[in-house]
Amino acid sequence: MADLLSQIKKNFNLNLNEAKIYLSLITNGPLSVSEIAEQTNISKSRIYETLKKLEIKKFVIKNSNDKKLWPAPPKESISSMLAKERNLLIEKEEKLQQLSDYLTEFWRKSLSEEISPGAKILPFKEIEYYLEKTLSQAQRYIDIAVSTSTTKVDWSKIGSSLRKLRDRRVQIRYLVNDDNVRAHLELRLKRYFQDVGLEVEIKSNPQLRSSFILIDDILFLLFTGNYTSLETLVLQTLESDLSSTFKWLYDSLWEN
Repeated sequence: MADLLSQIKKNFNLNLNEAKIYLSLITNGPLSVSEIAEQTNISKSRIYETLKKLEIKKFVIKNSNDKKLWPAPPKESISSMLAKERNLLIEKEEKLQQLSDYLTEFWRKSLSEEISPGAKILPFKEIEYYLEKTLSQAQRYIDIAVSTSTTKVDWSKIGSSLRKLRDRRVQIRYLVNDDNVRAHLELRLKRYFQDVGLEVEIKSNPQLRSSFILIDDILFLLFTGNYTSLETLVLQTLESDLSSTFKWLYDSLWEN
């Protein structure tokens, strides 16, 4: 039963209480709130709160006649969930296609000219000072995404800029695509920031495929060549559509 509970929780994207209540209804038939509490050892107040979520997700059906809760047929629940996932996937594909088309226009233009007002592609060494300055002046959030499998990344320059934020409530998040890099980074940042009281969140997601930094809606997008002789280039822009798209991408990867 514990294995089944785990499968329901994982594959139906339910939290533990939602999975417990749904499994209890599936295995025992329609139940009242009191009966659910007895079966699951969940408090009644928490059950009422969880049932509302399960109704919205179409896993539970209320019967007004006998005040009992019925489990929705599993096939209907799965069909509803799959339809939602398809819609989310379609939306994600559309956004990524728009992003691809937008970046292609940048790629076609000269690397030395200004692409649009407030947007430039420059070698990293030419934009490094501005990046560090922008980091140290952040007011709301800093989201750093690094797609690499090597632990030999030099975090010290960015770290020096972040240390200047000790008196500000700025949300700082690092997202990497490799668990070994995440573990290495956690160790480095713990030593680097523990004396200034900065809180930095770190996660890894293997789906991360690009490197970029968002600082209060300013986007720095890094293009790294496939060969060591190719220098890293940086797109820096204040354009809201592009920044908001990457913010959406970052948040999606952070939550999944």
